[in-house]
Amino acid sequence: MSIAASDLIADDEQSGTSTSVKSEESISLFLTAIEYTDEKGKPVTHLFGRDEDRQKHHIKVTGHRPHFFVKEDDYRPNIENHHAVYNVERVEDTTLDDDPLVKVTTYLPKQVSDLRDMFDETFEADVFYDNRFLIDQDIYTGVKITVPKKEVE
Repeated sequence: MSIAASDLIADDEQSGTSTSVKSEESISLFLTAIEYTDEKGKPVTHLFGRDEDRQKHHIKVTGHRPHFFVKEDDYRPNIENHHAVYNVERVEDTTLDDDPLVKVTTYLPKQVSDLRDMFDETFEADVFYDNRFLIDQDIYTGVKITVPKKEVE
């Protein structure tokens, strides 16, 4: 896995120290867990993994916000004044029926469920925040397995 973010902190669990990772640097990890915390009203994503030498790493990522989509026709501008709305923007993405979409970004993951209830139809509002982060960052999880060819259909 590679991630580039403007504010990465790598915790060395053995020494108990934290070091900044510059955005042009990268670290390759086998991702073992992901979670987020609410730190001063901002989501902080925690990635846990091991490098090629099997050393443990904890990467903290800030700056990512939860979001979901609504059809442009269903969008109501007064939603922008809601206390949970961080940003609203029209995007190039469309529904499968080619309906234009509006992206609604919130401050915290728990606010997505509050806002989605204000619309008749939403898109990707049911995606858990940890998964939303992985999708947005193009991070794939899984394990590599080897099986005999005769067992593969």
